[in-house]
Amino acid sequence: MFTTSLPCRASIACLMLSACVAGDTAIDSRLDELELGPPLHGVYRWDAPQGPDNVDAFARWSGGTVELASAYAPNHSWQELHELGWQMPAWASWVNEQPGRRLVYALPMLIEPGDTLAKCAQGAYDKHFAAVGASLVDAGLGSAIVRIGWEWDGDWFAWSSRGHESEYAGCFRSAVRAMRNVRPSGALQFEWSASDDIFMRTPEQLAATYPGDGYVDVFGVNAYDVSWVPNSYPLPAGCDTSCQRTRRETAWNDLMRGVLVMRELAAQKGKPIAIPEWGLWHREDGHGGGDNADYVARMHAFVNDPSNRVLYQVYFDVDYLDGAHQISSAQTRFPNAAAKYRELFGGD
Repeated sequence: MFTTSLPCRASIACLMLSACVAGDTAIDSRLDELELGPPLHGVYRWDAPQGPDNVDAFARWSGGTVELASAYAPNHSWQELHELGWQMPAWASWVNEQPGRRLVYALPMLIEPGDTLAKCAQGAYDKHFAAVGASLVDAGLGSAIVRIGWEWDGDWFAWSSRGHESEYAGCFRSAVRAMRNVRPSGALQFEWSASDDIFMRTPEQLAATYPGDGYVDVFGVNAYDVSWVPNSYPLPAGCDTSCQRTRRETAWNDLMRGVLVMRELAAQKGKPIAIPEWGLWHREDGHGGGDNADYVARMHAFVNDPSNRVLYQVYFDVDYLDGAHQISSAQTRFPNAAAKYRELFGGD
């Protein structure tokens, strides 16, 4: 997750992306087998072993069906990725308990000191990616959606693509090949997953970072309720209902810039998009939208609009180091927005 923030760039970007990667189908992928129905509903409620129970608790709270659980791979050492027995069985039990459930799994590209995207692109870490692929498929999680090197457009992770665009793309391809080749019987899907800052990348940078049609099944982009543009957040003292509505609409248009860029890129390729992380945000500096029911309503409308081709959305339902996001807690900072979520996303 983390930061936010031109539509005019989007069409140019997708045209350049198409021109630069046309014909890249180096491996046999399952790109066209995703049949889009209503978007799948998901949540992040911490990782295993408690995560599955937390996801079920969220479903009971919301009154709706939760088809997706989001999880993050450990990132302290490569050895941890070879020892996923403590994590995979818990998620496999949850996924296989009911038909239609899937896991969304965020997988780091670089973990230990000295790791580089260039080495990754040359296959230096293929054995580690293969181990993860085997663990997923062997545990019964072969339908998982894997977010390799998520939020690549930012500068806060070791695998940042900034200044290393082609190396990032090569690393992504190498990881996908390793994971698919180790268990060809699996049906893993792979997500090119950006932050909502992606609108700041130039068309050339986007084209250079794209791994290619044969390696990307889903285009993902975050969409948190946070903004720094003028006349958005923080809400000033004495801001009445009309003032709040105007400022929150400005913030929405800001945070959606990245989403619209990714939607255009995905549409150019005939692929679905995902909102793998979205959430309300209370921040001490005031740049989060707070108890914003309008944001929840707007997100519901966007993901359920068939023209946007949204495969799934995941609400980030935890209070994290960067601020509060959780809506399912009895002590939530977002009572109005929580009620709106239950009204729109629950009750099925």
